[in-house]
This record gives sequence, C-alpha cells and structure tokens, in this order.
Amino acid sequence: MAVTVTSILVSVVYVAVLRWAWRVLNWVWFRPKKVERCLRQQGFAGKPYRLLFGDWKENSDMLKEARTRPIGLSDALLPRVMPFLHQLVKDYGKNSFMWVGPKPRVNIMNPDQIRDLMIPAFYESCSGMINKWEKLVSVDEGSCELDVWPDLQGLTCDAISRTSFGSNYEEGKRIFDLLKELTDLTVHVIIKAIVIPGYR
Repeated sequence: MAVTVTSILVSVVYVAVLRWAWRVLNWVWFRPKKVERCLRQQGFAGKPYRLLFGDWKENSDMLKEARTRPIGLSDALLPRVMPFLHQLVKDYGKNSFMWVGPKPRVNIMNPDQIRDLMIPAFYESCSGMINKWEKLVSVDEGSCELDVWPDLQGLTCDAISRTSFGSNYEEGKRIFDLLKELTDLTVHVIIKAIVIPGYR
C-alpha cells in the first residue's frame, strides 16, 4: 500500500493540532496547577486556580461593590481602593498569592523576605554603577568631578526592573522613558489646571 500525499498531510496536520492543543492545555491548566503546588509547598496561601481567568471576576466584582458605597472621612482606604487584596490578606495572611489569568501574583509583606529579594538586585545594580565610577576615577588619577544624579536615577530604575520584571534597566529603558514623559505631561497639565493668583 503506497503512502499518499494526502495521508502525509493529514498526519502532519494531526500532529500539529495535537501539539497546539497540548501547549494550550499546558498553558491554561497544567503549568498553573504546578506553580500553585510549588507556592503552597513554600508556605504561600491563596485561592485555588480557576481556569483561564483566575481571580479577575471576583476582583472586579469586589472593586465595583466597594466603589458603589460612600466613604466616610474616618474609613480605612485599603478596603475601598484594593478590596480584593485586603480580603486576601485577611483570609490567607501576609504571604499569599492571587491569580491574574493563568499567572500567580505573589504578595510578600514580611520585611525580612522583601529584603532577601531586594538585596541581590541592588547589589547587581550598584556593582555596575560603582565599576563605571572606578574607571572614571582611575583614568583621572584618583579624583574626578562626577554628576551622580543620572546614575542614581538609573540605579533606582534598574533595581525596580530587576525585582519587578526580571530584566535590567537597559532592557526596560524605553518603558521608563515613556513613563517619565507621561509623568512630566501629567504634572504640566496639573500645574496649568491649578490657578494660583499672581503666579504665571
């Protein structure tokens, strides 16, 4: 029996569809359940993973409900601004996680654990800046005048990038530049909107 072109094409399409279905199933179910199991083994608590949307619906419902109620001057702001996170911390403690689609968002509120996360990022960020400064000082035979402000801004952005996004500042430079431009525009609009007599 000869193998026809049609049977080969059907086999290739069948394998491609099976591979695609496995990737989708892995992305939507198996990987989140594996991550959830690992987080629970590490001592984090949270709601169980729900297919595809995670905690989005409950989060948006709680936010809508919180915004419909009036707020008093002496009321706490956190239950109003971030009701889901507030409830999550009340129910599961300060080391908890929530689901944003098929990905968990880990909440760590213990200062010692935050320090353990931040110190390596700051060390890595600072070492590059200090090496650059040492090269400038050695070229100028021991002393030089140096504007540190741009480097300190870069240091802050680099540390935030490393801890939040897992990349360094150079990779996220465009995003930070756009955020800085957006901040400048917002401040400019606010300053124009505020009328101070005698101020131009």
